[in-house]
Amino acid sequence: MRRYGWWLFWSLAALLLFFGNGQLWITDSVESNYALTAKEMVLSGDWISPQIYGNYWYDKPVFFYWLTAAGFKIFGFNEFAARFFPALFGMAGLGLLLVLPPA
Repeated sequence: MRRYGWWLFWSLAALLLFFGNGQLWITDSVESNYALTAKEMVLSGDWISPQIYGNYWYDKPVFFYWLTAAGFKIFGFNEFAARFFPALFGMAGLGLLLVLPPA
């Protein structure tokens, strides 16, 4: 692929993954649980014990909460911040598909 093709590919991927992330409200119950847990981490300062609605919540690994909380620290408490790192990992997954040889 020529250099122009790479730029086009990454630009299109970024547009599809990032555009509109802040436009849609968080309405899914699972997504809202992750966002609320990360928000409580930032507000309480307790980055070790995830809490939701004041109750400890150890159902899922804490790494995703840390990423979402980092997004909140960088961009503020909004929908784009909650979805930034999943979109970034989507870009990384596309990069791996391009680099790794087919099976």
